[in-house]
Amino acid sequence: MSAYLVPKSHITYLVEAGCRLPGLSDTLVWFFNVNRETGESEWGELSGRDRAAANRVGQMLTDENQRSVNYRSEETDAPEAYAHECPVGEIDPVSVLAACNCYRYQACEHPGYDTSEAEAFVRALEAAAGRVLIKRAGCSWGAPKIERTRFGARWAEAVPA
Repeated sequence: MSAYLVPKSHITYLVEAGCRLPGLSDTLVWFFNVNRETGESEWGELSGRDRAAANRVGQMLTDENQRSVNYRSEETDAPEAYAHECPVGEIDPVSVLAACNCYRYQACEHPGYDTSEAEAFVRALEAAAGRVLIKRAGCSWGAPKIERTRFGARWAEAVPA
């Protein structure tokens, strides 16, 4: 596998999605460095009103992507400094999922990625985008019911919430 540095606009899109994804509650929260024995962990949060947090999260994502590229190429390049911009425009949950997948693919190359804050942020953002899509589709909580028919069983249509 190879890895490349995603452009700053990619990081900005992820951060902005965490700040203002439609349907997201006021603040995106994620947990990392979880100790399963003690239950202790670290956590991060991001809201649309906290620009210092947006800068910190953008830098954290940039740093993690650089670690991955350095690991694959056996380099020691320093990450670029990140300063968050606030572009206008819609944040689409499907595009958020695509951006998360691409970012993870580029940042996951080093051994510490799976337990990193960046991975925890991406998982939380993906979950938030999924909740927005479920709400938009009008699905109810849980799986569709099974309907019995003359010919067997089938999944019932999703019932709007």
